Amino acid sequence: MKEPQNLMHMNRMFYPICLCFAITAQIKAQCFSSIQGPTQAVSNCSGPQFSVLSSGSGPYQYLWTSPTLNISSSTAAIPYVSASTPGWHTLSVLVVDSSNCTSVATDSIQFFPPVTTFTQTYCTLPDSVCILDCPMMVQSWSYTDNQNNTINLPLNDCVGIVGPGSYKVIGVYNMNCTALHTYLVSQDCGSGSGCTANIQAPSQAVSNCTGPQVTATASGPGPYQYFWTSPTLNIMSPNSAVTTISTNSPGWHIINLIVVDANNCSASATDSIQFFPPVATFTQTYCTLPDSVCILDCPMIVQGWTYTGNQNNTINLPLNDCVGIVGPGSYKVMGIYNMNCTAQHTYLVTEDCGGMGISESFEPDFTVFPNPFSEKISLRQHIPVFGTWKLFDSCGRLLFEGQIKGEQEEINTTEVSSGLYILQAFYGERISSYRLIK
Repeated sequence: MKEPQNLMHMNRMFYPICLCFAITAQIKAQCFSSIQGPTQAVSNCSGPQFSVLSSGSGPYQYLWTSPTLNISSSTAAIPYVSASTPGWHTLSVLVVDSSNCTSVATDSIQFFPPVTTFTQTYCTLPDSVCILDCPMMVQSWSYTDNQNNTINLPLNDCVGIVGPGSYKVIGVYNMNCTALHTYLVSQDCGSGSGCTANIQAPSQAVSNCTGPQVTATASGPGPYQYFWTSPTLNIMSPNSAVTTISTNSPGWHIINLIVVDANNCSASATDSIQFFPPVATFTQTYCTLPDSVCILDCPMIVQGWTYTGNQNNTINLPLNDCVGIVGPGSYKVMGIYNMNCTAQHTYLVTEDCGGMGISESFEPDFTVFPNPFSEKISLRQHIPVFGTWKLFDSCGRLLFEGQIKGEQEEINTTEVSSGLYILQAFYGERISSYRLIK
């Protein structure tokens, strides 16, 4: 998918509620899903088409849901989504394969009004403005300079900036809706130096508590001015580089940032964070031991872990961020979030991966270390047949893949952000999967 250049660039981080597991089993016990679709659309129009990529044994059952989007063919692999309300909208898909293995994926799409004005800057030529990341048939581009002289530009998705002024595009969206978008372009970057902005934040937090810290990073000549905004979050210091956010409403929340440098060059960034209730229950599956359950991706001091088996026998577990699964049942963690809010989360763990019991033991095909990892992952195989590997994020999206060419393979993870990951190693029809933390 193509992103509009220099247009309110948004770093999108989406972390749906995904199952945490580590599996060493046959392929039939594995399933992942991911959503494919554009990042932007036009409201009050027939929306874009989405699709879901699934792994596991087909045929699949699909269930698309969204709190705000209209979804056609909610039980098909490829539906259409639409919304009459501009702004960010989320959609989720639940996929069940023929072995009853379930996976969940969540994505977001931003809708803009049919008539919208965008403001952007440029520092040096060449530069360009582009249509939104949605299927649009361009009807015309025009440029009006600061002396009200107007010229027509090529009928391309992107046109080159010829100077400061107004750039208008008229297009037909999905063959039934005309959109007019205006780009107000100014050159205010001093001596041609650019600027960028980024948001550093955890992916999860606990609602009804003092929220986590988020930090802005920027390039360009300082000092900087910061402007944090959000339609639903409380922002403690909206004009500083580091702020604390909170909310009373569980679910996905958007936070926006604009940074202005000393040359008056402005850059923007957008991020998402998912809030959970202080008392929340999560359901996950596992196929073989060992496996583990972990606290959310938020700063929490663990006060206690307990495990209650199916016979209502309860034992205490170590005070770690992650604890090993000892069998199916209920795992409860009590923790203090940001020193002023107690959270209790329950993990209901079941073993339903094709009937493979927890008492069965398997000789591991590979050893993966270290865990947690930082700069690299080492994969050492215990079998003479070389295979392949794939690294997925916690929601099943493929990040990297490669071949296992020797007894030990080194995987560079310097560009991988902190979070939960699944490493899969393949040889023949067998697959080994490992849950990793950075």
